[in-house]
Amino acid sequence: MHGRGGTKTCHRWAKNMARVVHFIGYIHILLSLQSVNVNQPSTMQETSYEIRKRVETARLRQVDRYQQEVSNANVPFEPLVETSTLTSEQKKTLTHVSSKQNWSNRVQIKMIRLARTISDLAGEERIADQAIWEAMTLRRWGQNKQTVIARET
Repeated sequence: MHGRGGTKTCHRWAKNMARVVHFIGYIHILLSLQSVNVNQPSTMQETSYEIRKRVETARLRQVDRYQQEVSNANVPFEPLVETSTLTSEQKKTLTHVSSKQNWSNRVQIKMIRLARTISDLAGEERIADQAIWEAMTLRRWGQNKQTVIARET
């Protein structure tokens, strides 16, 4: 970053993001961000305070679910699947997409972990169908983005 305090701002942002990742748990998430017109007020935006409260509530839900201070990202596989069962339709969808994308079992487990976290952030008791789709979409977007970056370098 250039300009007054640019490097400090960049380091401060990275340090704060490291805290957020540590707080939520470690899951690889690739996001596509759209630019925001700061001169145009939006009623759809969440404040930082609202986001923080939603994350804190999700973390408390995870601690309550697993009966220990652990997140979806690093809970052992057995407790994850015991407490976050997928419907038969969700299993069928995940299996179908995994087969088409040649995803390993490890990647499929990551999709379940991510979908569980997305559902926690949405306040859902069970893993929602939308959360499964969102997790798989983030994975597919990340793979396409990496391919494009590899071609550009």
